[in-house]
Amino acid sequence: MLYETILLGSGAGAGFLSSKAGLALIEKCSEAMGGLLKPWQIVRMAKAEGQASIIKAEADEAIKELALRTQNRLIAQGMQEQQNIETTILKSLPNLQESATPEYIDQDWLAHFFDKTRLVSNEQMQDLWAQVLAGEANAPGCYSRRTIEFLSTMSQQEAMWFRQACSFIWKDLDTQQLYVIADLSQEEPLPTGITVENFKHLADIGLFTIAAFGANVTPYYLNKPSVRIENNDVRLEVKALVALPVGDAQMTNIGRELYTICRPEAAPDLLGYTRRYLSTKSAGNVICEL
Repeated sequence: MLYETILLGSGAGAGFLSSKAGLALIEKCSEAMGGLLKPWQIVRMAKAEGQASIIKAEADEAIKELALRTQNRLIAQGMQEQQNIETTILKSLPNLQESATPEYIDQDWLAHFFDKTRLVSNEQMQDLWAQVLAGEANAPGCYSRRTIEFLSTMSQQEAMWFRQACSFIWKDLDTQQLYVIADLSQEEPLPTGITVENFKHLADIGLFTIAAFGANVTPYYLNKPSVRIENNDVRLEVKALVALPVGDAQMTNIGRELYTICRPEAAPDLLGYTRRYLSTKSAGNVICEL
């Protein structure tokens, strides 16, 4: 059987007969068998060398074709990546302020930014990246590289949930503190498309922290008689303040940075929802619309 395999060039190892290891094995076997295989080896070697020349020529041609396909792929890929970068830059321009100082953007930050945006072709995600670039040009240093890295892993679905979650973010007009005013105990449905489970997912990936997953509402003691809060164009004043029940959800540093580029989805009946929440969770508060 060994004879037939070697002489006829069949079997799994036939293709390695002209290799250094293959030839060494044949030589070793020939010596062990008193040189019986050597005449056949010589013939086989001659045939193998002839075939090797043909194979080499065919391989060279195949390599040329492979190189050409590789080059074409890299050109196409490079063009797409360049288009993604340029589209993001163009989309950022309308968001620039007159006081913007893009010349002060850190060069390493910009290289890292473009390394991520080159892979972003989805228009909605490009809009987010464009706002980040404009924000960094407006105030260099406002977005960390960690936030850039996070945004590169964020899906379109997660971006939509985050936008919906930001509907519940209220800003303290005096301190600029951000409060998440939402009931995550599922006592009342949230007035947007987001669910409590979606909120939990956003916490899992690092945009929020939720203590005990909304099981208890933690009052935020402000030690002042009233607080003025704002959500988009809606402003409220909470008077006779005992505490502001902001719940157990808080934004992380990454969440706060991304909030600055988020355009929260207008939640139906957000004002009524917030009034009910603040009244129910902290009795004695008087809520007035400004």
